[in-house]
Amino acid sequence: MTHQLTILLLDTDSRERELTAKALRQSLPSVEIREIGGSEDFSLVLSRGDFDLVVTECEMGWTTGLAVLKAVKSRRPDCPVIMYTGSGSEELVVEAMKTGLDDYLIKAFHNLEHLARQITRVREKSWYRQALRESESRFRSLFDAVPVGLYRVSLTGLIVDANPAMVQMLAYPNRESLLMVNANDLFVNPEDGRRIHMLMECEGLIQNYILQMRRRDGTHVWAENNARAVKDESGEILYYEGSLIDISKRVAAEEALKERERFLSSVFASIQDGISILDTSLNIMYVNPAMERWYVHAMPIVGKKCYEAYHGRQAPCVVCPTRITLETGKAACAMVNKVGPDQAVKGTLELCTFPFTDILTGELKGIIEHVRDISWHDWWKSPDTEENV
Repeated sequence: MTHQLTILLLDTDSRERELTAKALRQSLPSVEIREIGGSEDFSLVLSRGDFDLVVTECEMGWTTGLAVLKAVKSRRPDCPVIMYTGSGSEELVVEAMKTGLDDYLIKAFHNLEHLARQITRVREKSWYRQALRESESRFRSLFDAVPVGLYRVSLTGLIVDANPAMVQMLAYPNRESLLMVNANDLFVNPEDGRRIHMLMECEGLIQNYILQMRRRDGTHVWAENNARAVKDESGEILYYEGSLIDISKRVAAEEALKERERFLSSVFASIQDGISILDTSLNIMYVNPAMERWYVHAMPIVGKKCYEAYHGRQAPCVVCPTRITLETGKAACAMVNKVGPDQAVKGTLELCTFPFTDILTGELKGIIEHVRDISWHDWWKSPDTEENV
């Protein structure tokens, strides 16, 4: 159903008011014209506020169009007001436009059709302004509610806007106190600020930029910065807008993982026996330094098949505890030859293999080989050694 347009028409000349109302009814569908000729009628209608638009003459004796404009806008800021005048001064019209007048035209009979078009245009502008305000209100609600730090910053580092998540992340008591800080002073490493500015100038965008920010209490927070440069029509940068995500927990977890990996690497490096980890296809995934020393002639070892790197073979060994563990899922041991670069036997190794399984699913992921050089046993049992003893 079409909404009925209600117009207040203020004019002291009843004849001209009647002609204007008739012309508007003919030009505008579903329109209700309320003719106002005096202050009492205007005060009553204004108090009710049940109208959509006001058309007022400039000078009416009992009041002026400027006074009507101020009265309407004070109660209904979004209500469009059109002033038509035959004798009003240009200064008055200019002042009315500054006060919020939506449009005006010269009062003449031939302009009545033009008045109807003005009413339609002014209403459309009013709808657009209202829709824009509602859109901005929804954006502001989203801006304030999203649990990620959002900001707008000028090229000089002035923080133009920041949402509550940003305020909380940087430990400021409120938004106003954060806006008083220059963004460049928040970087723990000043080089981050210079680099971000350079990237914005060159590319207009930064993604997944990791940096440390200084909080109000002096502590530091790790953050992931994603931002873009907002430009005008000529391509000049107006400001930067973006998001900051607190990744301190992630960084701490990654650092703990790295520390654990460093610890395990130190443990493996300290073991004098050989450690080799294979996948289920007998590809070498990891070796410790002892294995690298024993098989320096086969480097790089990682990525090769075990029988290729350790035995110089093109096919799996016939006697192979690793294959037994793959088939049974159980540990196995065997004595194997220690082969040198010329494929000559250089000693004896004790090879023990253990299944490497996923701790959650129990799925077999590979094999752990523990290799111990027992070549001294061969030396101890040799006839020459026995005679010497």
